Amino acid sequence: MPEKIHDKGYKRILSKKSNFLNLLKSFVDKDWVKHIREEDLTLVDKSFVPKDFKEKEADIIYELRYNDKEVIFYFLLELQSGVDFTMPFRLLVYMTELLKRYFLNNKEDVRERKDFRLPAVIPIVLYNGADKWTAVRSFKEYLKGYEAFEESVIDFKYILIDVNNYTDEQLIEIKNLISAVFALDKKSNDMEAFIKKISMGFKIFTGLTGDEQIDFMEWTRDVLAKKVKADKDNLKVVNEFLKQLMKGDEVAMNYAIERFLDEVEEKGIEKGIEKGRQEGIKEGRIQVARLLYKKGMGKDEIISVTELTPEEIQRVIEEI
Repeated sequence: MPEKIHDKGYKRILSKKSNFLNLLKSFVDKDWVKHIREEDLTLVDKSFVPKDFKEKEADIIYELRYNDKEVIFYFLLELQSGVDFTMPFRLLVYMTELLKRYFLNNKEDVRERKDFRLPAVIPIVLYNGADKWTAVRSFKEYLKGYEAFEESVIDFKYILIDVNNYTDEQLIEIKNLISAVFALDKKSNDMEAFIKKISMGFKIFTGLTGDEQIDFMEWTRDVLAKKVKADKDNLKVVNEFLKQLMKGDEVAMNYAIERFLDEVEEKGIEKGIEKGRQEGIKEGRIQVARLLYKKGMGKDEIISVTELTPEEIQRVIEEI
């Protein structure tokens, strides 16, 4: 499965320690978050996903020195429309492989010491699907009959960050790059609603650092270009639109939104007409091919006259 544009955008943004820390501090309500410093985080520059789950790959791993202890954040991007009810098992496999790697990376005499300990692994799932997340959150709930053996079964509870759980007002109030991205990433019913979210994101934009503004612009351009299926012409429209929004003036922003929607709609109509024209031409050629075949003309001659492909001519023959 090819990597989705959201995967790339989130990975690019969250691979910067400052952004990852902002995500934790803004969206993970745990006491230990308050004590994490940026200099204590180290990005593990190696995507880790077991081969059996490769098609779902979208992960970020950070190591943390916390009170002189080693902690590993395993951050999984679950950027798809539906809920994956296998999540507890997927996370168990990922976490086990991480711990196995850590164990084997230590020399035998070190890992056999009485005081040797594995690092804590904190699983975090970021979900942006339209459906409410209903998968169980703790691993033991994924086991049959765990109630009778609670103290003896494997268990952990992953942290879930659901983009659509936050209101627009909450995201504007947070005022950082991650909240601006979440504002855009929330589900939208149509293009117009999405563009209004971009306008909301740009209310946060002016308070970001220069690097964060660049990240936000790249995110917005990528997602917007995908939504309008941008070719060379549409990309010009997207870039001009973002340039107007960067001015930050509300009147200019509203004007830019209206103009952008009009231009995208106009180009969509133009493409629709051209597509229809091309389809009409092709249908006409197919009709000619049918007539010529019925009159006994050979396949190669029909190809020469109609300029259809051999496969298309073969389909015409099979239909007849």
